[in-house]
Amino acid sequence: FDDVDAAFQMHLNKVNYMQTRALAMNSCEFEFIGKAAHAAAFPENGINALDALILTFNGISALRQQLTSDVRIHGIITDGGTAANVIPEHCKANFYVRAARKATFLDAFEKVKNCARGAATMTGCELKINMYENQFDDLQENPVLAEVLEKYLVEAGVGPFPKDEPSPGSTDVGNVSYRCPTLYSEIGVAGGKIAVHEEDFLPVANGPEAKENILKVVEGFACTAIELSQNPDLVKEARKVFEESVSVG
Repeated sequence: FDDVDAAFQMHLNKVNYMQTRALAMNSCEFEFIGKAAHAAAFPENGINALDALILTFNGISALRQQLTSDVRIHGIITDGGTAANVIPEHCKANFYVRAARKATFLDAFEKVKNCARGAATMTGCELKINMYENQFDDLQENPVLAEVLEKYLVEAGVGPFPKDEPSPGSTDVGNVSYRCPTLYSEIGVAGGKIAVHEEDFLPVANGPEAKENILKVVEGFACTAIELSQNPDLVKEARKVFEESVSVG
């Protein structure tokens, strides 16, 4: 994307949003390896991987007090043992860590991993940290692109666009926004009654309203691209905003 003037993406939602946010995010799997033993007859011979996992969750819960309010941490146990009378020798958990800015996320992510490292030390377990998904960067907004696209979308019959922003998730479009001027917007369907990514939204996403709006979005994207191609100063302005935003990080 280094030689791209501008990138656009539109996502379905329950209402329209011209400029959205997205949190920086990465995921990790904590895998603890201990030693199995009969929990009643020979508990002293065991090394409890589930204890390490629970200590990790407790450590992360305590860590939240020292993190900024934009940080999000959520995890699940995917392997917690096989039998109640056997000390678990192998346990796993998956975690997502997010934050509003990349620098904040990286700091929080390292602290979360340190919780697992500490739990391994306390229990005597071996710890493996497995990275099982790609890292997503936060989204760098570009009001220059937003102003042009909003004009053409309104002409195409999409709007209005409120000025507030939705609660953010995470997306690989954030990575793109660190490489070139990028605009990630959302278009509303279903009259704002059904939240996106819920099961009831599935037929809406594949319904006639969504398909009609897709054509309007394509029209808005095409008109915006034509204007950018004919107005080099507008491209430079969007690039300037992009460079200033990325330099802050």
